[in-house]
Amino acid sequence: MSEVITAGEVARELSNAILLCLKYLKQAGSPSVLQPALPFDEAFSVAKMLNVNDVAGILQVSTSHAYALIRRGDIPSIHIGRSIRVRPADLEEYIEANIR
Repeated sequence: MSEVITAGEVARELSNAILLCLKYLKQAGSPSVLQPALPFDEAFSVAKMLNVNDVAGILQVSTSHAYALIRRGDIPSIHIGRSIRVRPADLEEYIEANIR
């Protein structure tokens, strides 16, 4: 029998994996293998940035709630045209600041 996995379970597991990876990279420092190939600071690497759907999935909230958090300035964001991007470090900082 095959096991049925819901989208919510997949999102939860993915968000947990991303957070674990971010914590590891923060503690261990970025190994040279993970350094960006482009000649600019890795904090501004667009390839490593999250979109609003990613943020909503990681926080396990609706997309509209993620937009509201960004609009209020609770989560810092970068606007590129009509696109909104969030640095993983900023999202991690938001999560850490809101743990009770």
